[in-house]
Amino acid sequence: MDNKFVFDNGLKLVHKQMDYTRSVSVGIFFNVGSSVENDENNGISHFIEHMVFKGTSSRSCEDIARESDIMGGQLNAFTSKEYTCFFS
Repeated sequence: MDNKFVFDNGLKLVHKQMDYTRSVSVGIFFNVGSSVENDENNGISHFIEHMVFKGTSSRSCEDIARESDIMGGQLNAFTSKEYTCFFS
């Protein structure tokens, strides 16, 4: 069964428990994609998606990938016409 919560600020959380697995997956969806872009900002959602994985002031992109790999994790993202999603 899916559980859906809508917070006062409009943020939506959907939770689904699957008793047959011992893992966790998280997807963060933003309501931005190519369909809401115009000629002045065409491609910005996809650009920002890639910039998120470039690292931080204290960790390089290789450090982040290595630490995720060590724990058996996977980090990825996609941009569609309607959404930009970051998932693990």
